[in-house]
Amino acid sequence: MKRLANKIRTQLNMSNCFIMCTIISLTITFITLFLSHGDLWSKIFFHDSLDTGMDFFHSIEYTRGRSPYELYNTLYPPLANLLFYVLFRLVPLEQARQWADTFSEGIVARGSFTDLRIWQPTMMLFILFIMLTTALLIYIVKKATLNETYSHWLSLCVLLSYGVLYSLERGNIIILCVICCLFFICYKDSTNKWMAEFALITLAISAGLKLYPAVFGLLLLYDKQYKKAIRTIIYGIACFILPFFVFREGINGLPIFLDVLTNHTSELYLTTRGFSIDKIINSVAFIFIKLINWDVPFYVLEQLLVWGTKLNILAIIPAICGFFVPKRWQKILSCSLTILLYQSQGVYILSFLTIPFLFMIAEEHTFSRKNIIPYVALLFSQLVLPITEGEDALMQLSVKYGRFQLCISVLLVYLIIHAFVSPNKASNQKA
Repeated sequence: MKRLANKIRTQLNMSNCFIMCTIISLTITFITLFLSHGDLWSKIFFHDSLDTGMDFFHSIEYTRGRSPYELYNTLYPPLANLLFYVLFRLVPLEQARQWADTFSEGIVARGSFTDLRIWQPTMMLFILFIMLTTALLIYIVKKATLNETYSHWLSLCVLLSYGVLYSLERGNIIILCVICCLFFICYKDSTNKWMAEFALITLAISAGLKLYPAVFGLLLLYDKQYKKAIRTIIYGIACFILPFFVFREGINGLPIFLDVLTNHTSELYLTTRGFSIDKIINSVAFIFIKLINWDVPFYVLEQLLVWGTKLNILAIIPAICGFFVPKRWQKILSCSLTILLYQSQGVYILSFLTIPFLFMIAEEHTFSRKNIIPYVALLFSQLVLPITEGEDALMQLSVKYGRFQLCISVLLVYLIIHAFVSPNKASNQKA
């Protein structure tokens, strides 16, 4: 029995487990989709079946007229708008002239004659976007897991992870941010000076596309690479400011963008759907309320909403933990959790948990008593499972989001313990 147990332990390493669990979860999901005759697609992924890929198509649409902030109040930073403006220039004017003139009209146009998805030029751009991002993701994942025997299978499993699939379904450029962040981590310490410098630029590009990937710049501070951090900040400022001048608004688009961004981040609604600290608090509060069978007054819910969003500032805790944990994948996890916990985002934000998961597999390889809990939490944040629910309502517990909130909470507690409570803290700091 001992010999059998040792054989299983040797063969069942982290990468093999991820591959097997991915196959099992996808098989279960396929069976449920088959049995439902496809009715579960919009419950597993985005709820609106008419909206597939629209983060990509709408973003092209919003650069028409070269005034994305004045005309459409777009939330994307200028570098992202520059990318989509280049794509817009590849669309015939015959098609572009028929597009909606406002954001709301663009939403209504879905499924109509002017829908960008039914025209060859814009649909081909979307297909090429999927092909290019898929190829780049597979390439960089194989680089990150080069020492793993089944790195090609790991690449495929990452491609089929929930956060990445959700990103591709939305046509969201967050997938480019993930690729850039992976490249940055893989090459920031390269012996090739050009590659090392380009790695800093890719992080700046990632932050220019979505802003919050800038948090991964903390890795430079964790490693006391202050000169690299300063250069990355300079690259980041250039990636943020210079694209404004491509558009008609010029630098005057900056206050408009900041106003849109502020209004978006200040939106308050009481829900358990999301991954930020306030959404996790809402879920815990809902469970507590149901357990004690309390008929909650509205003013209590109102206070929960106000104070919950204020507590999102506690997302700084995992960022601080990164200074005290010893392993690279733990530092990367600190950055990823900071991004997830600060503000509620779409499901595609889970793709940022793929990054520490990959480096955990590359560094740890095998299971131990110390790494099994974070591994399981990261694993279950990646798998596609047919967990569905109805439409969101005021303070209804979300089972779909609940499993991710549990995984994120476990990972946060793990980081705090290893940063501040672990008895090996002193030796870790010396290391």
